[in-house]
Amino acid sequence: MTKNRYDIGDPKARRQLMQQLEKIKTRLTIARVPEKLKEEFIKEAKEKYSEDYGVLLHRLWDNSHEYDKIKKLLLNSSLKIKIEKDKIIIQKV
Repeated sequence: MTKNRYDIGDPKARRQLMQQLEKIKTRLTIARVPEKLKEEFIKEAKEKYSEDYGVLLHRLWDNSHEYDKIKKLLLNSSLKIKIEKDKIIIQKV
C-alpha cells in the first residue's frame, strides 16, 4: 500500500481519511459524470493546465457566463446573424 492511501473498509483508516478531507475545504467531488466527458476533461486539464482541474473548471465557468451574456445581447438585439462555413454575417434589421 502506498503512502496516503486509505483502506476505507477499516474504520480507523476511514476516520483518518475523513479528517484529511475535512482539512481540504476546497475539495470538490462530482458524481455521475459521463465517461467520455470525464476523459475529455482530464485530457484538457493535462494538455493545457498541468493537470490542474480547478483552473480548468474556473475557465469553463467563466466561459459559460460570457457565453450567456453574449447570447442575451444577440437574442435581444435587432441584428440578423447568419453563419456560413467560416464566416459570421451580422446585419441590422
